[in-house]
Parts: sequence; C-alpha cells; structure tokens
Amino acid sequence: GWAALLNDCVALRARGVTHVVSIISAERRRLPDFVQGHYHAHVDDREAAAAEMARHFEPISAFALRALEAGGTLYVHCGA
Repeated sequence: GWAALLNDCVALRARGVTHVVSIISAERRRLPDFVQGHYHAHVDDREAAAAEMARHFEPISAFALRALEAGGTLYVHCGA
C-alpha cells in the first residue's frame, strides 16, 4: 500500500511511476509532484466492498489506459 510512498517515494521514482491508482478505506493523501495523475477510490473494508468496488472498474480501466497510452508508468495499490 502506502509503504512505497515512504522515503520521499524513492521506490516509485526509481521505477519511473507517473500515475497512481489508490483503492483504500483512508482519505486521499497528497502525492509527490512527479505523479502526473491519481485515481483515488475510497472503498471501505466491509461486506459491501465488492459491489462498491465494481463501480470503479470502468473509470480505473480508462485512467490506466490513458496513462499507458501517454507513455506513463502505473502503480496500483490498496491500503491492506
């Protein structure tokens, strides 16, 4: 999850990450300036999470496709 954002995001920078998808139950966090795009899906960890997550599938897919078509590198994580 958020461990990649530690140490000034050295791991993400080293991999050239430009776009991030966050699927978490926490509030949105500020990402470093080198991240050009961020899709934040606030999904609580509860029984209805699967149905809640399903509504994000198409927007996440579109976001990922745009990032990759622009030559970006995508990092997808959850808060688990």
